[in-house]
Amino acid sequence: MTDLEDGIKGVKVLPHQKTFIESINPTTGLIAGFGAGKSFAGTLKTIVKKLQYPSVNVCYYLPNYPLIKDICWEVFPQMCNDLGLHYQLNKSDKELHIKNFGKILFRNMSEPEMIVGYEVGYSLIDECDIMPKHKMDKAFKQILARNRAKLPDGKPNQVDLVGTPEGYRFAYDLLVANKPDSYRLIKASTYENKHLPEDYIDTLKDTYDEKLLQQYLLGEFVNVNGSAVYHQFDRDVHVCDNIAINPSLPLIISFDFNINPYNAIYLIQVIDGKITVIDNAILKGKPLVDSLDYLKSKFAHLGANLFSATIYGDAAGKARSQGTAQTNYDLIRDAGFHKMKIKTANPRVADRNNAFNSMLRNGAGSVNIAICSRNQELITDLEQMSYNDKGEVDKSNQDLTHSVDSVGYYIEYEHGLHKTEVRNIRMNVG
Repeated sequence: MTDLEDGIKGVKVLPHQKTFIESINPTTGLIAGFGAGKSFAGTLKTIVKKLQYPSVNVCYYLPNYPLIKDICWEVFPQMCNDLGLHYQLNKSDKELHIKNFGKILFRNMSEPEMIVGYEVGYSLIDECDIMPKHKMDKAFKQILARNRAKLPDGKPNQVDLVGTPEGYRFAYDLLVANKPDSYRLIKASTYENKHLPEDYIDTLKDTYDEKLLQQYLLGEFVNVNGSAVYHQFDRDVHVCDNIAINPSLPLIISFDFNINPYNAIYLIQVIDGKITVIDNAILKGKPLVDSLDYLKSKFAHLGANLFSATIYGDAAGKARSQGTAQTNYDLIRDAGFHKMKIKTANPRVADRNNAFNSMLRNGAGSVNIAICSRNQELITDLEQMSYNDKGEVDKSNQDLTHSVDSVGYYIEYEHGLHKTEVRNIRMNVG
């Protein structure tokens, strides 16, 4: 498709809709506020793809059958009428047949394992953030597997998404946190649709609080699952371009110990008075000895500077064993690291969180920490961690907290609000 006007004359589109429809990326996501015209754009692009490739089926996906009835039984026929296309809607088979152009399949994603038995050349996922993240992850993989019908012009197949963000869920992970370079994110707000009723936006403002309005009106990814733990974190302020370790400055390595999902090991330097989280060594599902081997291998180019680093970390590592009689800090010593600053007991979680927030932005407005963009696990923690209804850090997502805990041990040790006793660790000799 070289021009949007080809085949869809008479249908007016907004700039963000046009950009989405004309995108040729393998996956493009249109993430926008309520009423911004996401489903309209998804419907139109699906029909355009069908017109482009009459010999190849295309598919439109929704989270459940009621949404198929609401959108596919209403919007698609209306769009075909607007385009002057002759069609037949087969509700029992969940298909729409366009005369001389073939069929569009409608499928729900409520049971991802049932997305089998057919091939298409284009796929559009609507309401991509409604389902639980783990279920949407599985559905997306199944959809990719179905999206394999060869296009007659030899162009690559596309799987596109439209939806309103629902916190940090599937859309965020796919299009922001773990976005391949070839994927594209298009964002739009409700304000960009000038065709809405005059009182629509006022109704949204009367209905939702400030944080939900960021999501449902502006189309932003925000933490809506309770109050944010690291409320001072701002990606635009705190995340910097990747920089290399400076061998002329002291090196800090901070640890949080786990096997599942990972040991979190972070390399830190203080640059121009600012704590700079430079890099990490994260090896998922492996014991500490493997993580230490990975640390030494990844940063072998640092030579002796690596082993001169000061070690900070979880005080519980003095007692915890990972399959041996040695403690975690014994293992770290055996790996060649001898300079350690570890508290006799961990500080209160609230104290560590407060110290971290103070470094993010203190009462005077000073920002005293920078995080290199390669540290995505840490960035995810800072953006997504929240308090539950009991006022405790929500740990229901086992992938969260480890990275921020690792860096937090160093921050609290050196910049904590409440100092506790610190002594040298007595290492077991076996």
